[in-house]
Amino acid sequence: MKANEAVNKAHTGPLGETITWNNPDSGNSGAVEAVRDGTSDSGRYCREFMQTITIDGKSRSGYGVACEDADGRWRILQR
Repeated sequence: MKANEAVNKAHTGPLGETITWNNPDSGNSGAVEAVRDGTSDSGRYCREFMQTITIDGKSRSGYGVACEDADGRWRILQR
């Protein structure tokens, strides 16, 4: 849940702002940052993001693209 909150903040926050999260119950943590924005071929507003997640002391990083639907919800299109 904390990771999802961070991703949602990154969708609408300033580009380059790193949103961190931490779950004290599990010890898991991570960070997400919107690195670029633009428009899809269909005209939807999209953002490329970078994310790092640490679970059980092991970190993984990845990139993805999310676009905003007409109803205002964000949908991940590419990971």
